[in-house]
Amino acid sequence: MVGTDIVKRDTVEEVVGHRNAAIAAFAAQVTAWDACKVAFDRAKGEYNYGPSRDFGPKTTDLAAFIKHVDANVWRRLFSMTKICDLMDVTARETFQKQCSDAPPEVTVDNVLATLNGLMASAADIFKRCIVSTFEALPSGYRSNDGFKYGKRIILNGALNTTFSMWRFNHYSHAEARLKDLDKAFHIIDGKEPKCTLTNIEQAISAAIRTNRQFDITTTYFRIKGFAAGTLHVWPVRQDLTDKANLILAEHYGWVLPDTNKGHRKAA
Repeated sequence: MVGTDIVKRDTVEEVVGHRNAAIAAFAAQVTAWDACKVAFDRAKGEYNYGPSRDFGPKTTDLAAFIKHVDANVWRRLFSMTKICDLMDVTARETFQKQCSDAPPEVTVDNVLATLNGLMASAADIFKRCIVSTFEALPSGYRSNDGFKYGKRIILNGALNTTFSMWRFNHYSHAEARLKDLDKAFHIIDGKEPKCTLTNIEQAISAAIRTNRQFDITTTYFRIKGFAAGTLHVWPVRQDLTDKANLILAEHYGWVLPDTNKGHRKAA
């Protein structure tokens, strides 16, 4: 499992201290501006030189500023724990939206309690990543008896091939799904979930310079691309496929085939 050491208390205290200092400085600015505006209005009297607010800060909304600061602090702290590395793309997007819409108050005790709770749930978060990644695959690929990673995954519209240098089609979400698959196999393999998608992109770029089709093999996948923009993906590590199948079977209550004992139920 990926390293998920909790952020040290002194580090949290330092971050929270900077957060509090930023809010205090903003509040002082608002107070100073209010005094400036009163003095300016008295100085200009009836002469309508223009509203004093024209010279003020863009916003004096302290609550909005605190919300903005807290959202960014939570993102930083989560990234320091690497907990987001265990999430699939949907979970990450949900987390980002929660941070933007209603970030919890940033205090030392609140941060440590939240992060400790997430660390305790790291295994469950990763299992949800496996399940969500599986469920996000094309419907023709999913089945009720396992990942079937011996079967080819076809991602239609995955590539934008309208120009000389092919690239992932942003609207297809193929890049995010392939990244989640790659990350899941890294973790199942006992490695840090580093992104090797850049290596895949470089291999794709190199392959298409001489041919309008490519066929590459990475650590965990064979990936074949076509001029129509379709990607075909085959997993190449059966041992990791079996481990992924066990996670899915536990979640769905599937019965997996056993070549030696007929069938067995998931633990």
